[in-house]
Order: sequence, then structure tokens, then C-alpha cells
Amino acid sequence: MKSINVVRRCERPRVGPRLLLAAMLLLLAGCALPDLKPFAESTARIHAAVMKTEVDLPALLREAGKADDAARLETHLAVRTQAMNGVLRYTESLAHIAQAGQSGAASAGKVGDSLNGLLGVLKAAPLSSEALSTVTLAYGYIAQVRAAGAFAKAVEQADPVVQTIAGILDKDFKALEELVPQVRPTVQRRVMERSADIVELKDYREQLEKLRRQLEKQLAQSPGNAALVKQAQDLGMLIDQTRDRYEPLLAEQREIAVRARTLTLLMSKTRQAVTEWALVHGNLASDVKAGTRPNVTVLLSLAAQIQGLTDAGATR
Repeated sequence: MKSINVVRRCERPRVGPRLLLAAMLLLLAGCALPDLKPFAESTARIHAAVMKTEVDLPALLREAGKADDAARLETHLAVRTQAMNGVLRYTESLAHIAQAGQSGAASAGKVGDSLNGLLGVLKAAPLSSEALSTVTLAYGYIAQVRAAGAFAKAVEQADPVVQTIAGILDKDFKALEELVPQVRPTVQRRVMERSADIVELKDYREQLEKLRRQLEKQLAQSPGNAALVKQAQDLGMLIDQTRDRYEPLLAEQREIAVRARTLTLLMSKTRQAVTEWALVHGNLASDVKAGTRPNVTVLLSLAAQIQGLTDAGATR
């Protein structure tokens, strides 16, 4: 009787195959990580916009005769591009970790490594003393991120650093966005100054256009006036004589204006995208914990607009 009791105490309850399968599926569902590829793809488009401004903005400064300023800006933009490289690598690493289904301590270490690399780039940048101090203090979060023990917790610990970086980039884009409208008039003026008589030609053509508008109003009131018709014909011939030189000049002025507006809008949209990127990252930890896909609708829309602007700039 005693031996029987021992056997009974050691017996395990039998688990049916259906119950075992359900338990396994439940376990897998709880460990599933959301798809972060759209988050990484959007970041890649933001990165492409930064690469575009790195080339176009110094070129605009050189056209304005500000070669020294262009050289200094190139140095600054190169560092900013490196910073965005770090942001892109960090975001891609999150997507790779999620795709691999890694949610434990090893994933936290990888998040910490990516964040450390990003801070290293920023620390080498010619930042203001205030921004540099902020970046230096952010290094204190690295150990917490690496020791988080889980992917979601690591992302949560990393978020204050990410928000700091987004704030630095936002100020940088704002300064660049304000620079272009200041430079554009100088570029257009230098186009006018290439020839000694170009300003006189511009003034002459504008006077002719003014006279034509006046004649058109008079003809609208007196359509059968032969004298007005003759004046309009003579004026048209004078305007035609200026076309070969004036209209290419006008087209060049318009091209500069369009290019400047496109570049300004590109930086404005990129600035908005960086802000939205930081917002998505701020919600990422809770998304990972819930196993839900991050809401990147606004970010994808901004990324598409940025792509359209970079494509438009590439065709000119």
C-alpha cells in the first residue's frame, strides 16, 4: 500500500495533444515581436533626404559666391549625415532583432551597442556646448539599456536618448531651413551681374511689358482703334527682339527659385519626419510589449513626400 502511494505521488497529469498544441501556440503568440520593417524603411527615406541636402545646399551657397561658408557647411553636413547614418543603423537593428524574434537579454545588448555607436558619432560632431553636454550625459543610459534584460525594456530605456538626438536634429534642420531663403536672392542677383548690360536689359523688358499691359487694357475698351493696334504691333516686335537674351535669363531665375523652394520644403518635411520618427519610437516599447505593429501611417506619408521631393530635385 505504501509503495502504491509513492507511485501515485510521482505520477504527472496527462496532457492531451490538443491541449499541448494550444499551449505552444499561446507561448509563441506571447513571444511574437511586431514587424518594424516599415519603421526602418521610413527612416531610410529620411536618410536619403539628408544626403540630398548635403549636396544641394553647399552648391547653392557657392552659386551665391559664399565658397568659404559652403566649405564650412559641408564639414557640418558631413557630420550630420554620419549622425543620420547612426539613426538609420539603430532603426535597422531594431527591425532585424524583431524579425529574428529576439526578445531576451542578448537583444537588449544589441540595442545598447547601436545606441552607443550613435552617441559616438554625435559626440564627435561640432555641436554647441549645451548639445554636447546633453550627449555626454546620455552615455549614462547605455548601461541601463544593455542591462534591461528584454527587447521592449531596452527600447524603453533608450527612448530618452533618442528624444535628445531628435531634438538636436530638429534644431539643425530648422537652421538650415531658414538659411535657403536668405541665400536665394544673392544667387539670383549674381546671375544678373554676369553681364554689364543685363540689368539694363531686365529694366527695359519690364518697361515694355508694363506698356503692353496698358495697351491691352486700352484695346479691350477700344478694339477697333487702329492707332492702338499699330502701337501694340510695334511693341510686340520690340519685345521679340529681347527674347533671345532675356527669356533664358528669366528661365534661370525661375529655376533657382524653384530649386530653393524645393530644398526648403525638403528640409521642412525632413524636420517633421524626424519629429514623427521620435514619436513612433516613444510608443515602440508599449507596441513591442503588446505585440502590435507600430503606427507609422504619418511617418510613411512624410517619407513618401520626402521621396517625391528628392526625385524632383534629381530631375533638375
